[in-house]
Amino acid sequence: MVILTSPPRGRSALSDPDQVFNPETNELWLYYRAVTTENEIFLIRGSGPSTWSTPTLVAHAANHSIVSPTVVRRGPGDWLMWAVNSGPEGCAGGATTVELRRSGDGVNWSNVALFRSSRTSSIARPFSTIKRPTTSRSGIPVRGSRTDAMPGELPRSS
Repeated sequence: MVILTSPPRGRSALSDPDQVFNPETNELWLYYRAVTTENEIFLIRGSGPSTWSTPTLVAHAANHSIVSPTVVRRGPGDWLMWAVNSGPEGCAGGATTVELRRSGDGVNWSNVALFRSSRTSSIARPFSTIKRPTTSRSGIPVRGSRTDAMPGELPRSS
């Protein structure tokens, strides 16, 4: 059993967890980010409430270059990982992009493909739209409210 109560030696923080159920192995797969002199994405596999594997490093990049990973298993051999690359300046910088990696097994990931967001792109809206309120309870308009995002389909891996 693995219980991470604090970052392992040499890591300053653990963050950004995402979990996926893998029906092929009947396991819950938990991905998370560890921060060192770079960003590392680890995977632990759970086959029961208290039965977890040791962490496996599945991706890494320079600091701020693989943040908030989101993993989707679309079917056997078809895994996607989106992550934010906030550039060398981090989240305060202006060079943030979303990147896409692909995998056939959820462990070995492809090189990065830039995720371009445009209204007409079929790859641009992989996430469900969350409708945010346009006014507060008191009727005051909410700044930055958007309800125009359209969900899209991402082409399957070949």
